[in-house]
Amino acid sequence: MLTYTETPLRSLDPSFLLGRAGGALTMHIRGNGQQIETVRITATKFSIGSASSCSVRLRSPRVRPVHCIVLRGPTQTVVRRWADDTKLNGTIFEDSPLQVGDEIELAGITIEVVSDTCSRAESDDVPVDRAQPAILTKMGQLVEKIDDTQSRLQAIQNDFVKSRNHDATELDARFDGIASRFQKTIEAKHES
Repeated sequence: MLTYTETPLRSLDPSFLLGRAGGALTMHIRGNGQQIETVRITATKFSIGSASSCSVRLRSPRVRPVHCIVLRGPTQTVVRRWADDTKLNGTIFEDSPLQVGDEIELAGITIEVVSDTCSRAESDDVPVDRAQPAILTKMGQLVEKIDDTQSRLQAIQNDFVKSRNHDATELDARFDGIASRFQKTIEAKHES
């Protein structure tokens, strides 16, 4: 049910935005109330879902290809929801800091953060004012790219559904035409 690889997402290395994560994020993964696995992650960026490219791969029919993406830096860990049914501590969210004790809920699976050696809560010696404006600008650009990608994916999905509905309507019309001609043929044979 669970496959974990220490392969970070390849599309963008967030270390230039957040800095290198200085430790590990440890999570307990539970299904049906029972602990399935403990996962320790050192990557600065990873994904959770059923896709083969996900760093934390959950194999279950209800698990979507990508539920969320986690970005880790020296002062904070952030989670971005990718699937509509993913919740953080029982609440729908978009982007949120991820802290020890938080629970990500998806498809009947709960992922609890049990330690994060790079989070602000465990590294109070790092001053907040170290966040450079350039980093914040790049982070904003990253968020815009993710939003744009989500919009494009939604448009592709909408086009697919529209095309599928159009094809079904066309098939229904053809079937009705064939059924009508067949009925007329049968009636003509009965009359003769």
